[in-house]
Amino acid sequence: MSLVVESSYITKILETINDTLNGELEKSIGFRKMTINNDLGNGTMIGTDLFPGMATMICNIEFNEPLELQLSGNAMKAMYFIFCHSGFLKHKFEKEDNFSNIENQQNVILKGCPEGHNIMVFPKDQLLKISIITIDELRISTLKGEGRTALVEYLDELFSNIPEDEFFRYLGKIRPVTTEYVSLLMENVKGGIVGRLLTESYILRILSSQIEYHDKETDDANFDAPLKRPEINKVIKLAKFIADNIHTKITIEDLTSESSLSAKKLQKGFKGLFDMSVNNYITKVRLEKARELIIADDLNISEIVYACGLNSRSYFSKLFFKRYGVLPSDYRKAVSIKVS
Repeated sequence: MSLVVESSYITKILETINDTLNGELEKSIGFRKMTINNDLGNGTMIGTDLFPGMATMICNIEFNEPLELQLSGNAMKAMYFIFCHSGFLKHKFEKEDNFSNIENQQNVILKGCPEGHNIMVFPKDQLLKISIITIDELRISTLKGEGRTALVEYLDELFSNIPEDEFFRYLGKIRPVTTEYVSLLMENVKGGIVGRLLTESYILRILSSQIEYHDKETDDANFDAPLKRPEINKVIKLAKFIADNIHTKITIEDLTSESSLSAKKLQKGFKGLFDMSVNNYITKVRLEKARELIIADDLNISEIVYACGLNSRSYFSKLFFKRYGVLPSDYRKAVSIKVS
């Protein structure tokens, strides 16, 4: 099986793959899940667009025939951070004669150039558990506010060291702290607000760890998870509780009662998992919910403000701009144009 991919959008890439594999495609905002169970293979591939410039694809699949993806056009402008949790990939750039293996547990960074193409081969008869994070520098450069700041903090130095008109491939190893966050990323198959925010959190930690290793730094203490896995699971359950009750006032006392975690452990957990305080996380969920409602276009902006547990339209607009780099009304107009 062979197909050409020209988009840098993970959701578009996954739709193209699904058309070839005759799978079933589940869709929600910024989320695609392909499931196949036929002569071509068995398993799932999940794509999540977090915000302009950053996305991920998680594969948990076994092919009965090799799948060759030829990346060209806009797909060649993105940078790919790849981790094979199980199985391996083959990769080569257009001008290379031979493929390089992307092995199990390997820290891999790829970047193409505007001219030429990039080939990835998913082999047959292997259980492939793979995370692929994509970073599109051009789209990131258009962002303003919190989203751009968070990414640029990790990526500016790496991009600046890679010539725009040359291919780049880094084949390294993975560190234990990266393995832990990749495992959490691959276990997170949730859609909706909680799924997107968990995915975003894991991606930032994976990126920071991979880039740090690429730069041959050795001190990774800042990236260690501060909680044990059972406690992390409690924080994840609280994240869903917050999303389900985002239209109401949510206090620290509510969350400690719901989880049996102390207030101190609660704050430590949200800081470790989402890199923010509990209150900042609640605000972020309110904004993600607002974005969903804006896209749905069933409510006016004032109604959306109250549906998300806020009571000031001007304050909401200020928060929304800081998060997404655009005012709510302008975001709705942009979405309407895109849909039409």
